[in-house]
Amino acid sequence: MSPLPRFVRTALSLTASSTVLVAGPAWVVAPAAADETPGATDGAADQRMQLVLDSSGSMAEPARGGGTKIDAARTALDHVVDTLPADATVGMRVYGATVDSGRGACTDSQEVVAPGTDNRDQLRAAVDAYEPLGETPIGYALEQAAVDLGSEGKRTIVLVSDGESTCAPDPCKIARGLAKDGIDMRVDVVGLSVDRRTRKQLRCIADAGNGSYYDADGAADLTKRLEVTSTRAFRPFRFTGTPVDGATEAIDAPTVTGGRYVDTFDPAGEMLHYRIERTQPGTTVYVSATTRSPDGALVASLGLDLSDEEGNRCGSSSRSIKTNLFGARPLVSVSTSSWEEAREQTPSTQETPSDPTATPSATPSADPCADGSVLYASLKRLVASDDLDGEPFELLVSEEPPLVEGAYDDLPPATESVRWTAIEPEEAPSSVVPGDSLSNAPVVEPGSYAGEVLGGETQVFAIPVDWGQQLQAQLDLGPLTERQWDATGIASGISVDVFDPDRTPTISTLRIENEPEWWRDGFTQLFGEEVKTYRTGATTPVVRYRNRAEFSARDGARAGVRYVEVNMSTNVDDGVTIPYTLTLQTYGTAGDGAPEYAEVDGLDTSTGVGAPPTTGAGGTSDDGADSGSDGDAAAASDGSTVPSWLVVALGVVVALLLAAVVAVVVLARRASRS
Repeated sequence: MSPLPRFVRTALSLTASSTVLVAGPAWVVAPAAADETPGATDGAADQRMQLVLDSSGSMAEPARGGGTKIDAARTALDHVVDTLPADATVGMRVYGATVDSGRGACTDSQEVVAPGTDNRDQLRAAVDAYEPLGETPIGYALEQAAVDLGSEGKRTIVLVSDGESTCAPDPCKIARGLAKDGIDMRVDVVGLSVDRRTRKQLRCIADAGNGSYYDADGAADLTKRLEVTSTRAFRPFRFTGTPVDGATEAIDAPTVTGGRYVDTFDPAGEMLHYRIERTQPGTTVYVSATTRSPDGALVASLGLDLSDEEGNRCGSSSRSIKTNLFGARPLVSVSTSSWEEAREQTPSTQETPSDPTATPSATPSADPCADGSVLYASLKRLVASDDLDGEPFELLVSEEPPLVEGAYDDLPPATESVRWTAIEPEEAPSSVVPGDSLSNAPVVEPGSYAGEVLGGETQVFAIPVDWGQQLQAQLDLGPLTERQWDATGIASGISVDVFDPDRTPTISTLRIENEPEWWRDGFTQLFGEEVKTYRTGATTPVVRYRNRAEFSARDGARAGVRYVEVNMSTNVDDGVTIPYTLTLQTYGTAGDGAPEYAEVDGLDTSTGVGAPPTTGAGGTSDDGADSGSDGDAAAASDGSTVPSWLVVALGVVVALLLAAVVAVVVLARRASRS
């Protein structure tokens, strides 16, 4: 049977997306800012993790990866203890360790090391003393682990088990109860050489506990999975900024200046307003709001307006929330600015008055959008989604200095198209732990980075891009083993998106003159051997000041840090990780076509604009207090002219198309097997 037409594969890839976490050494997180909000989560010291280890008799059995399961656990745990951040609060609990069977076996669980930061020797000793013996009281052990961690702050339970629970209470119900605290508690689970039935229960525990499930066959697998879970525990998803409460009436709007802020969507779906004080007249004000695609949402849309004090619109943009048919929660950002081309022209290039009899004014009339000391930002839901009620979002406000007089006319024209430079991934890609939000993304240099994708997670890297440069991001997936291939499921989707320093996302209408043949294909796992390897990518325009005048290039209108986000749909089974290599390259002469700005104290024009507030290797840092807080692959158009009815219609059409295609594929597969 021939592959599906490209437009169908593209539709599938546009409706499935996700998130990611990679195994590797723990990334060093910068210290919290001095004005950090109380209770914020900026480093390992603010997190607590309890390892819950299976010590039942079956742990003495052989592991599929070689040796016994208990030996694999000891090897993995020794390594993880050695690589934990110094300020990470970690403890250990075991179950099935002291009672062989019978009375007391179902409450046989002990905290062998209390959560702490100065207990590494105790953890190593507990690992060495770890011996298999009794039953598998998982539910009881989870209850006790939650008590060990207390009731406040960010808490993670990491359960390692080789078997099903053999005792009441039901561990899935216990995990679900623990997760009612929301983002403050999660349960991650690693299954060690488990069978299908056991995997089903362990996955249930992870799903109910707002966590992830991972498969491991031996010491190497288990080491990698525990590295992932420990890294995730100490780098939780968060939005960053000073808490602010947007007002439902503009007259009550709180005042904000340049920086990051955290707010939540109004439970009643009302528009939220913010008052912005300009540093000086003539600056360009940028505003964005970033959230996560709500769990289960099919169609929703956000709008962001920027107005003067009289209510006249200075800028506007809309952004549809990606269809979420497979439960992925990618980042969603809507952004706008006060810039208009006419405001940047010198008097010599301005049009003459339409009325030739009019007497020219010696002083042009003031433009409140360009020069007013106060603007108002208004965030609204164009297509309402109840799933956003009470959800957090990050509000970013920044300013760009005006150009010196006459500088605009000398700048290079806007980028109308780009060329794709063929990329060959490095043979030995680097390992780096990515972030899962814009706030904790590591700042990296050009190069190749090895990773592993889990379904339903988000992975983010940050990279500086200068004036005159074009960023290319290429993701090479696989080659997949039979097990990985089988786990991807029908219509699995993976995508790469780029956000500019002001959170404007990749705009798909930018023309690529020599577009690669694979550019629009989707990873859909449809027929046989078709997609055991897969490549996708994203590119920015060449960064030029005048790009802001072109819709398809406006995400390349300002030098600064770009965020590269990788998403994969959640329909990847059995905790199987999917390997990939992400290669990031910049092309062009750094600084070419850089604008000449007027000097304004406190406004940054470097390539560090937009950098995350944490510091990564070779990266920069940004200001802003930190506030802990709990982001499918179709990036809809981001502009001021997209009506909400069209967003709804497109979403419904895509959803129906996907459903039809999946039905055809299922029938085709059944026919091929008969």
